[in-house]
Amino acid sequence: MVEVKIAEEKDLNFIKDMYGLLDTAMTNMLKQLMDTNEDEDDKQHSDKYWHDLIQEKTGYILIAFHGENPAGIAVVEIKDEQEVHLEDLIVCPELQKRGIGELLINEAKKTAYKKGYKKISLNVLPNNEEARYLYTKQGFHEVKIAMLCSL
Repeated sequence: MVEVKIAEEKDLNFIKDMYGLLDTAMTNMLKQLMDTNEDEDDKQHSDKYWHDLIQEKTGYILIAFHGENPAGIAVVEIKDEQEVHLEDLIVCPELQKRGIGELLINEAKKTAYKKGYKKISLNVLPNNEEARYLYTKQGFHEVKIAMLCSL
């Protein structure tokens, strides 16, 4: 059984650990996409960033539990009075392909709606086909194309 709730202060260590997994996966995807071996600078968020989200000042974090154990997170940031942005969706690798990502997305959408937002956006790399499939299945559609020039 999986349950999703708004994250609390006590969940911060798990959230930061999940970001370590995400940083590794994203660096590998960016290297593949940009055909480069350069390491990206580590994007470490400040304690204030996390506390503002936990206190729901700048958005919110949802955390999924598989039984008693944390299984994944959805980080949602306020973009403006109408829109929130699904900044990150991370599921523990050993628990992927079990519907936890879908559950987190559904809860992120429901929570945003309850808070009065009209839209939820996200970014996904074009080479992340599994994520693109998941997001499309959840009602997201492409609205713009970003372009990149390596120098």
